[in-house]
Amino acid sequence: MGGGSSVYFAVICDDEIIGGINLVKNGDEYSWGLFFKPNVSSFLISACVFRFLEFAFKRAFNLNALVKNVNETALKFDYTFGFIFKRSDEIFSYLSQNKEQWQEHKKTKLMQKIAKTSESFKIEILE
Repeated sequence: MGGGSSVYFAVICDDEIIGGINLVKNGDEYSWGLFFKPNVSSFLISACVFRFLEFAFKRAFNLNALVKNVNETALKFDYTFGFIFKRSDEIFSYLSQNKEQWQEHKKTKLMQKIAKTSESFKIEILE
């Protein structure tokens, strides 16, 4: 990933794109985001995100997330995956997590359960 590269992952189920996750590098900063269709299983979303974060933290020491303040579901989701609130403005909350924090967080009971769940899905990251 060069100076301003992005990597996009399509989540495909039964030959249909049901969501996507992206990793964006801008200078020395990495950020991520995701979108899934409303009817997608929360188990599948969590499994995909777990595997994605494993991928992302092989490339980045620190990962940022930008979430609209009104999107409480997304904020809670990011907190569940160990992201830490840094600051907010009138529109966005800024969260962050580093590789060491992720390595510790993924040892929690919930993350272990999600890691196990991810094994029941066929999740491939093609590079």
